[in-house]
Amino acid sequence: MEEEISSAQIKEKIHKLYSRNLIDHKTAQEILLKLEQENNYEKKFFKELLKRFNERLDFKLERGMINFLKKNLK
Repeated sequence: MEEEISSAQIKEKIHKLYSRNLIDHKTAQEILLKLEQENNYEKKFFKELLKRFNERLDFKLERGMINFLKKNLK
């Protein structure tokens, strides 16, 4: 069974990406704003939204790590 993703986990990833300059301020603010509007969405839709954010943020983290390693292993 797939682990449920929480808003707190997404916020933590956003802060991590933003602090590493892997996402810009506008993107971070847009996602945080959507997370604050949880009550405006159907529960099933919001879970899918969290899942999608999580996938995208994981991808950004992986790319950031790869780029960091490429830069430092030259």
